[in-house]
Amino acid sequence: MARRSLVYALALLGALALAHPVHPQTSDVWTNTKISDLRRHGDEGDISRATSEHMEMANRYLQRVREFTEKEELSPRQQAKLDKAYGRAASHLEQAIDGAPDWVEPRIYLAALHFQMKAYDQAVACYEGALALEPDNEDVQGYLTTARWYRDHEDADEAASETDDSRP
Repeated sequence: MARRSLVYALALLGALALAHPVHPQTSDVWTNTKISDLRRHGDEGDISRATSEHMEMANRYLQRVREFTEKEELSPRQQAKLDKAYGRAASHLEQAIDGAPDWVEPRIYLAALHFQMKAYDQAVACYEGALALEPDNEDVQGYLTTARWYRDHEDADEAASETDDSRP
């Protein structure tokens, strides 16, 4: 079951990455700018541009996370790179959410990222936020149900994998 969920999460992140290709001309000006700083100046065009740039940068890091999580075992250096990519992807997605609070997509991306990293409580919270914006979204309802199941069965899943590993 755990292997199937990992494949599911990888497929979801892969589909999300394909849906929004990364453009090489991403401007560091916008990705290094916090949306809250732009709000003080009241320029909606800049907020929109920065939000889009944060989504593109998040996509880059999501791709790196996916590459690392597809591996069976990570070296300490690879684990550090995975943690860094995870943190940066999450940061950019949070900025995108701040820039467009009514846009459900960054919340779904962030939830999928947390799910893939087995941060199930955070995944559930993000899916609940997405569902609050689009209560009739059946995909999000399904993702939320899956994330809740994994959150509630996390200890059982770990025990099962340890048992599987100990078999001859």
